[in-house]
Amino acid sequence: VSLEGSEFHNLENLRELYLQSNRIASIANGSFQPLRKLEVLRLDGNRLLHFEVWQLSANPYLVEISLADNQWSCECGYLARFRNYLAQSAEKIVDAARVSCIY
Repeated sequence: VSLEGSEFHNLENLRELYLQSNRIASIANGSFQPLRKLEVLRLDGNRLLHFEVWQLSANPYLVEISLADNQWSCECGYLARFRNYLAQSAEKIVDAARVSCIY
């Protein structure tokens, strides 16, 4: 399953989005940008590998994010940015202790 980026247009008032356990393998960059009022985003339990989670910083009201139980990349360049985002957003990522990468 992939999100191409157009699925959330015209949903700028959406506050909660539950996408956990949907076998999502890829999410296009900028997919969540139209969701300007998004507060809760659950992406846990999917098959995500390279989604640039640091793009979520563009959602100013986002206060709860779930990212665990995915297949996050351990590639050095990606992992460095991913870890930096986790550190900067630790108070938002409710399952941070369970987030890991797959070798």
